[in-house]
Amino acid sequence: MRCNDRTILLAHAWLLERQANCLEPVPDPFTPPDLPEEQPQRYFSGMGPFPYAQAIEWRFTEGCFSRQGPATVWARPRIPLVKDATPHSLDALLLMLDSANGISAELDINSWSFVPVDLTLNMHRLPEGPWVGMDARTQIDSGGVGAVTTSVFDTQGALGRSLHTLFVRPLR
Repeated sequence: MRCNDRTILLAHAWLLERQANCLEPVPDPFTPPDLPEEQPQRYFSGMGPFPYAQAIEWRFTEGCFSRQGPATVWARPRIPLVKDATPHSLDALLLMLDSANGISAELDINSWSFVPVDLTLNMHRLPEGPWVGMDARTQIDSGGVGAVTTSVFDTQGALGRSLHTLFVRPLR
């Protein structure tokens, strides 16, 4: 994506050809939690509702928006990514994955900024929706750089892993 003749977003994607039954699979050891019943939608403490969070239904099995630390959540979009377009499960996964640093925040969101500067997603299969999930963990060093490592899954099982690099600074 370009703006004023300057590159502002760069994306790379590989789609590998699948060959049916060419080898014995090596399964991902991550076991997704069961999808919980509907939950009240609560967001970060000290912040009111915001459109991004409200556009997705969240069901936590570990952690929550208002508590710091690792979190595991199921999610599904309430509205399509593109108006009048039929959503794909990959859309749902990417929409949800953008919040991995927020759900697994190790710092108070009202005092710190921890901006993901990249996103790498590796999957061994495409998601099947509408529900997708993530198990996210954040690590931050004393120099203001962090990483969010995430296991991603759907109702069929584990899908792969993602990594965000974080730029961390106190809010003024």
